[in-house]
This record gives sequence, structure tokens and C-alpha cells, in this order.
Amino acid sequence: MLIDQRMESLYQSLNALQNSSSFNELMIASYQEYPPSRYSLSKETEVILSQYFLNFDSIASLYIISPNYSNSFYNTTALPSILRPEHITHYKTLSENPGTILWFPTAPYSDLIQLGERYGKYYSNYDIISLGVQMKLNYYKYRYLHEYENSKTPPVILLFIYPSIFSKYITSDENTFYYIYTENDHPIYTSGQKDYIEGLPVPHYSDLDSEGHFRSFYNNGTKGTFIYSQALETTGWIITSYTSIDNTFHYLGTNISIISLLVICFTILMVLVVLRFTIRTISEPLTLLADGLSQTAAGHYEHRICNTNYKDYESTFKEYNNMNQNISKLIKENYETKISEKELEIQLIQLQFNPHFLYNMLNICSLMALEADQTEISNMLSKISYMMRYAVKTTTPFVRFQEELRYVEAYISAMQLRTNNLFTYESDLDPNIVNALVPKFLLQPFVENAILHGFGKKQPSFPYHLHITAHRHEKDIIFTVKDNGSGIVNAIHDSLWKKNSSGIGIANTHSRIQLYYGEAYGVQIDTVPTQGTIVTVKIPYQEP
Repeated sequence: MLIDQRMESLYQSLNALQNSSSFNELMIASYQEYPPSRYSLSKETEVILSQYFLNFDSIASLYIISPNYSNSFYNTTALPSILRPEHITHYKTLSENPGTILWFPTAPYSDLIQLGERYGKYYSNYDIISLGVQMKLNYYKYRYLHEYENSKTPPVILLFIYPSIFSKYITSDENTFYYIYTENDHPIYTSGQKDYIEGLPVPHYSDLDSEGHFRSFYNNGTKGTFIYSQALETTGWIITSYTSIDNTFHYLGTNISIISLLVICFTILMVLVVLRFTIRTISEPLTLLADGLSQTAAGHYEHRICNTNYKDYESTFKEYNNMNQNISKLIKENYETKISEKELEIQLIQLQFNPHFLYNMLNICSLMALEADQTEISNMLSKISYMMRYAVKTTTPFVRFQEELRYVEAYISAMQLRTNNLFTYESDLDPNIVNALVPKFLLQPFVENAILHGFGKKQPSFPYHLHITAHRHEKDIIFTVKDNGSGIVNAIHDSLWKKNSSGIGIANTHSRIQLYYGEAYGVQIDTVPTQGTIVTVKIPYQEP
């Protein structure tokens, strides 16, 4: 299932990182008598980490901790970037199992990082999942095993993940609740308020069948719940879904009440007609029938009237018994339908081959290239994987500017690799607009145009340069994409404004901007043949 794929992808990325020759060499360098500067170590480490964790959401922070070196990456919290081993709760457990990747269940941030009351009071209510390993600093390079022989303690890699990572792959509603927990019943994730399952059984490992599944129906007399559990292979945790089928009972109960009312009305009519003839003969079978209807109304559909002393009522009793039998059959069919639907839903979650499968395959190819010391191929695959993920994961037409810029810079990096660094790139950005909302794929068409049309007609030795700026002007944002390429001749300039041009198209981008914001906004192109082109994009400033 997708949850297992995501957990396995995190596990494999962390395992590949601890076996990376470049990462091991960098960590070993930090133990030297004259190690590289902290800034240099951080920058080189960040480049390596981007090859393994570029496409992972829900990462709260990643810490590398050793007696000689400590730093954090992808840190979305206000916790300090430098931590010592004694600050980490799981440090001792990891150091006792070197080279083994360990999962730790959900716990408050303040329980995982011991920084005293100053930080703990702010993070006591923030839950986090942990994944970590102490490196051995042994690695293969050119098919030769390099073994770490220093007496200093190797570093620990600790990855903190938000439990909300599960909400992207499971969807609950008012009748369905998901609960993920360890084999020791330690909670990992709940899709709603945990009091939903109070009084309901929680399956244990011993309850699972040989294939790691558990199915059951629980009824406490007023509420029916279908329970389905499955073990997650990567972490060994259990995911259980609880589905209420009160609505089924409500539907059936309504129809039962109508049938009961009709039968009672018919019986009363019969009593009024023949009361003076056979009061005793009628009252006793009616009592049996009334008792039977009471049993049916209470949900005891297995109840049958087996009295054969009243020949005139044999058909009535038979119809009553048939009614209960049909109700029982209908309830069973509804239960089985609900069970089949829920099993199908979970199987669809398991077998859903969506773009995540392709991302994971690209990541695996990237790791294989990296292990073969094909760094450029690995970097290209990482960039392509991120670009594909960005292209399909965001369904809304607007994104934060920092996400759009990250996509554009991934495209630029990929094109630099493809053109053997034919051009250089720099940006000048206002930090106050990184969270502004912009149309998706706002700048990429202009960057692509600069590379394909601007840098393709001069000498390869020419110092091509691409410059992107973004600044706020009053209530608007002004973006520019500037290149020093060959410029745009009139024929090409005219073709760029045609909506049927390849790719997203400059004309399409201009039209989208005006449809979103009005004719006061849009795209302007200024070009001088042989000297370069400046594309100016103007949109209003909008906050999320």
C-alpha cells in the first residue's frame, strides 16, 4: 500500500545515505585534526542530502549529531540547529545498534529533544515520528571496502517526520476512523479524535492471520462497527480502520417499524370484526404476534413463532417468520457489502499505482547512479523526479512563490547539466514575497525560451548568463528573466506569442495572467538582437 511505499522510500533513502561514499568521506573529514569549516561542511552536506531527500514532504527536520560536528537540515521548527548527543533521547539506543535503522513511535518533541523548560514548554504538544541510525563509516568505493578505524564515535543521523504524512494516503469520514499503532499498542497516528474507538477492541499482532490481516464485526447492542487491520511491512506497525454501520441499522429499523405498524393495524382490525365471536381465540395469538414484533423491533431477528395451535394464524405466523428471515438475510447482505467495499477500498489504497510509484522508481534510479559514481546522472534524475512531482501533485492553479522558484531552479539545474554548464545563473529576490501566491508555471516558459533561443546561436565559449529578479512594487510584484544571449528576431518573436506554440507558451502565460488579474497585468518582452532579452512579468501581490 502507499503508506508502506512511503515508509520504505524513507528507509531506503536513509540507508543509501549512510552507505554513500561521498557522505562517509565528508563525515570522516570532520574528525580530522584540521577539519573543513562548519560552513563548508554544511554546504557540502546539504548538496548530498538533496540527492536523497529532495522529494519528501512532511519532514520536520534532519539532524546529524556527533561529538565533533552537529547541524540540522530541512528544519521547519524553531529548535536550535546544533545539538549535542546528551540532548537526544534516542541517542543511546541508536549508539547501541550501529548501522541499524530504527523507527521510533510518535512522541512529543519535548520528549525527544531534552533542552530544558526554555524549549520544552513550546513543543510539549507537538507530536513527531523519529527514524534514525548511527553510522559505521564503512563504505565501498570503486569496489573496495573502506573501514573506519578511528576511535571517535561515528555520527548519528536522526530524521523527524510529522504524523500528518499519513493523512495524504488515508481518507476518513464521519463513519470511518483510522488508527495506526505499534505492536506494543503505542499510538502513531489517528485520523480523528481518539475517543471514537473507546470501548472498541484494538487488534494485536497475535490476532492477525498468516497474511497479516484481521477482520471482525463488533456490536455493543446500539452500534455496529466493522474492524479491518493490516500490518505494515516496513515499520511493523498496524493500521486499523473502524467503520460504523449505524446508518444500515437506521435504514432497516425504519422499514421494520412500518411493517410492524401495518401488521398491528391489520391485527386490530381483525379484533374489531371478530371480537364478539372468538375473544379468547384471537387474544392469545395476538399476544404471541405482539411479543414477536417486540422482539423484532428490539433487533432479535432470529426470533420465530413456532406455535401450531392456531390454524387460522398459521399463515400469519409463517409470514412473520419469513419477514424475520428476510430481514436477517438483508442485514447479512448489507454487512457483506460493507465488508467488501471496505476491503476493496483498502486494496485500492494498496494497489494504487499513481505517480508516486514513478517518483520512487526515479529515486531508485538516482540512487543506483549515485552508487555507481555517476553523480551528474543522479542529479539529473533527482531534478526530473522533483519537476514531475511538482507538475502533478499541485491541483490548484496557484502556489507559493518559493515552490514555483524551487521548480524553476530545478529546471535550470537540469538544463545546466544537459548543456555541460553552458550558462551561469543568479537570482535577486525580495525575501518578503517568498510566500506570495503566484500562478503555477509562471516563469518556466521564459527560462526555457532564454535557454533554447537565447543561448543556442553563439559560440559555446561565450559567457552566457541568466538572471532572475523578483521585487515588490507597491501592491504588485515585478518579475524579470534576463539573458545575454542572441536576442529574438522578429519572426521568432511573433511565433512566441502564438497560443499553439510548444510547451506551456508565453502567450498562454500572458492570457492566464490577464484572465486571473485583468488587463493591467501580463507579460512584456524587450529584446535587442545579439545582445539579449528581458522578460518582465507583472502580477498583483496576494498572500495565502
